[in-house]
Amino acid sequence: MQALKLSEKTREKHIQTELLLKEGSLKSMLKTANKFNAKYVIFVSDKLELKDMTSGDQEIFINEEDLIDALLSKL
Repeated sequence: MQALKLSEKTREKHIQTELLLKEGSLKSMLKTANKFNAKYVIFVSDKLELKDMTSGDQEIFINEEDLIDALLSKL
C-alpha cells in the first residue's frame, strides 16, 4: 500500500504524520485534516499531490522522494 509506505518514509524524516484510511468524500477528509490542524495534506492515488491547507495551493509529484523534499523545504 503506497500510502502506508509513504507515511513510514515521512516519519523517518521526522515529519509528524497521520495516516487517514477511510472512505468518504474529499470534503469530509479535508475536514478531518483541519481538525488535526494539518498544515499539509498528501493525496495518494495514481499520482502524489501535496496540498497546503493554508493557501490551498496544490503540487503534483511523480515520485515520493521529490514530494518529501518539497515538504521538508516548507516546514
